[in-house]
Amino acid sequence: MVNAESSSPLSVVTFDIPPYSYSENGAQHGYVHTLVETVLKDAEFDFEIVQYPSQRAVRLAQTSANTLIYPLAKTEYNQHEYHWIKNLATRNVSFYQYYAQPEITIDAIEDIDGYSIAIVRGSPIKDFFQVDRIHPVIEVNSSYQGLQMLKSGRVDLLAIDGLVLAHTIDIATREQHADFKLEQFTNIYQVPDELLEASQLYLAASVYTPEAQVQALRQAFAEQQTVGSIIEVAHWWTNSNEQKVVSALADSLAQQGYTWADYSYPGGAGHRMDEIMSLRSSAKNLPHVMQSYMGPAVWEWASRKQLLLLNDVAKAGDWQGRLPPEINRMIQYNGDYIAVPFNRQRVNQLWINQALFNRYEIDIPTSWSAIFAAAEQLKAAGVTPFSMGDNDWQRSTLFENLMLSLGGVDFYRSALIELDPAAFQSAKMKQVMQTFQRIRDYANPRGDYPTWVDSARALAEGKAAMHVMGEWVVNVFEESGLHYGKGGYISVSPPDTDSVFLNNTDVFAFPKKGRAAETAQKTLAGMIMSDRIQYQFNQIKGSVPAIKVPASGTKGLVSAAKGSVPVDFTPLQIKQMEASDSADILPSFTYQQTVPNHIREPLMTVISQLFDRELDSDAAIQKMVGIITTQR
Repeated sequence: MVNAESSSPLSVVTFDIPPYSYSENGAQHGYVHTLVETVLKDAEFDFEIVQYPSQRAVRLAQTSANTLIYPLAKTEYNQHEYHWIKNLATRNVSFYQYYAQPEITIDAIEDIDGYSIAIVRGSPIKDFFQVDRIHPVIEVNSSYQGLQMLKSGRVDLLAIDGLVLAHTIDIATREQHADFKLEQFTNIYQVPDELLEASQLYLAASVYTPEAQVQALRQAFAEQQTVGSIIEVAHWWTNSNEQKVVSALADSLAQQGYTWADYSYPGGAGHRMDEIMSLRSSAKNLPHVMQSYMGPAVWEWASRKQLLLLNDVAKAGDWQGRLPPEINRMIQYNGDYIAVPFNRQRVNQLWINQALFNRYEIDIPTSWSAIFAAAEQLKAAGVTPFSMGDNDWQRSTLFENLMLSLGGVDFYRSALIELDPAAFQSAKMKQVMQTFQRIRDYANPRGDYPTWVDSARALAEGKAAMHVMGEWVVNVFEESGLHYGKGGYISVSPPDTDSVFLNNTDVFAFPKKGRAAETAQKTLAGMIMSDRIQYQFNQIKGSVPAIKVPASGTKGLVSAAKGSVPVDFTPLQIKQMEASDSADILPSFTYQQTVPNHIREPLMTVISQLFDRELDSDAAIQKMVGIITTQR
């Protein structure tokens, strides 16, 4: 046990380097920040953490006694300027180019000489350039400024950690409405580890810090590493209701003696998380827990032997007996349990603003001809019939619903699970595509609703009347004041899909992080599969528990929840529980549960181009067949 009582108060300085440590909405965030703050609190040090511009933080740490700084790179130029307390994270540095600028090819580090390169002022990356390898180097005040200069052509390259790049784009897009997208920036060369000494990020103390204080700090961090009490969880649950879910999980984990260190990356349905986790994997810096989807999305990680096996936890919790067969199968890889499921979320749902339909005396449609008749009437009244977001995955959600509705289960399986070229070249596929483009004529223009939350809110606010999406939209409706039932919103299955539950299941997987972390990881896995968490989580989320409804039926489940768990399921959730219990569970293509991502993503791009009429059905079919025949 660390004795921090006699220690002098600590001044702790940090600087903005997302996602390791950064300030947002007046609060400090990041796994490295959480780790430092938690260890210092647990060891009962007297401290205060303040964020400064990077240069000022470094200057304070170099000149002031009892001052700590993080996250700082250790290099040959600064190794004697600090007491190095603990390495906190590993990172990579790459040279990025803006896609619209003339292409640059880099095969070796020497090839970069002569290009103008931006680096963040005061950044440890600067040490890499002090050996006079590369000219000219232009220092900028922030990663955001570096991105602006790169996009405008004022520099050729930006030297940056890929994770910092991704999170800088995310924050700039949300807070400053910047027109940046991650795919606009191309990684043309990653600096080899042997050339970049500053790959480790540390907590360091000024050289004026007393030796006893330094040793107490080192002991505190060593004890935390041995116990493994801080669990970094990577997820995409970032809207206000999803944050309630995260808080509930973090509170439950805290009751087991562990600290939840949050690592969130927004983007809707997690369609950026794979890229972010790949960046972290290349830096050998995966979190303890990462959100994914059951099936191919998580199988890919298991195939690389990067995931902790959960067989003992699954056996103790009778996962096989408590889960529907399809979910039980898709959280295993080669017979081993490699992920824990949270929920069942029905994707085949047509949401209707009942108030608008009542106002214009429109009956709830049960066929596509009736849907289009309603759309025509709404459009004539000045109401947007269908809301649609800009993301490829939102368009793909509508497309896979049409595949199921117009083609049936066998056609859906042939095309979106088995990737049979004949299914893509069929007359039925043309019918799906023509209907898809017809819906485009009744949807809002691109740019009106950039995110899924925006498109859901459009229905809630009466700007649009219909929306095809999974049940996570419910919380947006409710928070906007539109409630379930007559006069509010209702949900119906798209025509001819009542007997199918097109499913999207969120899972947590656990990268291998050593024995100290394994106990905490398995504790969380077992906790998630408890009845209490399954009920509580899904009651907040608006989804259906991953576990089977008890034999006594839905009433038994709700009764059990009221008796032992403080939750109440809504009428809509009860309806979905009954549907999931009686319908065939079919995995969703859009939500990474049928085919590998390197096939799914280009197919979704074609689907989005088709919706925007950039392609006709013949050209779309040709492209799709090309993708599935060359990428399989």
